[in-house]
Amino acid sequence: MLNQAFSLFAFLLIICTVVASNPPAAEKTFEADFDNFIQSTLEAIPTIPGLSVAVVKDGKPVYAKGFGYADKENGVDATANASFYIASSTKSFTGLMSALLDERGIVKLDEPITAYLPAELFPAEVNARQVRVRDLLTHTMGMDNGPVTLRLAFTGDHSHEKLKQLLRYCEPTEKGYGHFQYSNFGYNLYGIILEEKTGKPWQQWMEELIFNPLGMDRTTAYISKARKENWPLAAPYAGIPGNVERLYLEKQDNTMQSAGGLITTADDMARWLAVNLQKGELDGKRIFPAALFETAHSRMAETGSEFPPFTRDHYGLGWHIGKYDDYAQLHHFGGFAGFSAHVSFLPEEGLGVAVMINDAVAGTRVMNLLAAYAYDWWLQQPEAGERGQKGLKEIAKRMEKAGEMVAKDRAKRAERTWQLALPFEAYAGTYYNDALGTLKVANTTDALEVSIGNLYCTATPYTAGNSIRIELVPGSGEVILFEVEGGQVTSFRYDDAVFEKVQ
Repeated sequence: MLNQAFSLFAFLLIICTVVASNPPAAEKTFEADFDNFIQSTLEAIPTIPGLSVAVVKDGKPVYAKGFGYADKENGVDATANASFYIASSTKSFTGLMSALLDERGIVKLDEPITAYLPAELFPAEVNARQVRVRDLLTHTMGMDNGPVTLRLAFTGDHSHEKLKQLLRYCEPTEKGYGHFQYSNFGYNLYGIILEEKTGKPWQQWMEELIFNPLGMDRTTAYISKARKENWPLAAPYAGIPGNVERLYLEKQDNTMQSAGGLITTADDMARWLAVNLQKGELDGKRIFPAALFETAHSRMAETGSEFPPFTRDHYGLGWHIGKYDDYAQLHHFGGFAGFSAHVSFLPEEGLGVAVMINDAVAGTRVMNLLAAYAYDWWLQQPEAGERGQKGLKEIAKRMEKAGEMVAKDRAKRAERTWQLALPFEAYAGTYYNDALGTLKVANTTDALEVSIGNLYCTATPYTAGNSIRIELVPGSGEVILFEVEGGQVTSFRYDDAVFEKVQ
């Protein structure tokens, strides 16, 4: 016990001395320590294909590196300049963009949404006239819309005019207007409003207002741009012990949306963290007015939830606001099939961390663990290493259990037999639902192929009569129940929606 206490004291003494007396030496020491911890993490959790990390201290990057693979099959290394999809961490960018556009009087945060879109587009029960633009960005608008979020994030089957038509499917949220209830729809609706007002999509506004002024030249909302310019691009994976699967569902331009639609790099995220920490200054120059960041970082809605050691009690414009242990902290995480992203900063300590991982199974826990280690090191917490190793062991145990559960579930599903009353060809055809779009079922030799927009999968048996199991989004199994009348398939029910057979 005495030796352990002495070791902790010695660690604290060394770190305090290095950090206080020689910042460059501190950076080198941190780099070595963090490198070792990340390598230990990848050895303990080998299902992580790759990751990219940025750490900012006092307005400048002190760490930006990648580890593993961005794309294993094509031998693309994960580097500080490899592009990772950051999912809902996009909201922090959209939040700042909204503050900029408010300042310019283009889309005002405190105007009702009906100043930009006719109230008649919305059902009466959501009372659109009371909803302000600001409410959309703080998740307090009191309404949601599954068809809009599905099409924008997953199927890619949309146009500006179609999205406006789909607003008739808005429904009141459980908590109602004025109460925080997280969803993508508010940010999606903001994008619709912006294009309606200006005739220009949010992607172009983001390039002009944020990426170009900040010199974030490897950040974009256009996957086509990354591919055209041959950027190293991270591919999505799902890793369980003994099996790391590459996922088919890769983002396209038509599924990059204002609630979750950016790819970026560790180098660029260091600039994003720095400008937020310095409230508009970057590289010794003022890029944006400080007031914009004071707005985006201010407490606008009460929330409440925890991702220990990160807590949340309020929401601003695209930022969760809470604490890291006892330190004031802002963050926004992101998750999608095959990707996990952590973006956070401690404003009073001048510290920020971004972690991007191309895995969504262990990725969420690993990204938070790495961020916590970086914070503990710079905050001179003597238990940084011990806390990190403890976290690694916990994640490894969870992954082992997850692997066992997946194996059992797959074995159980493999035992199922088809419960279809008719031959496969009877179920093939084109089915239509006005809200969700066109879903196609194709008959192959011994299976049914299902597709809707960018999504597709091979169906497997389910237990109910005239049913199939589909997994259009990897990891999210759902059931289709066919309606058969007079020996003919007439429709099916999927996700509480009825699709009529039209061909």
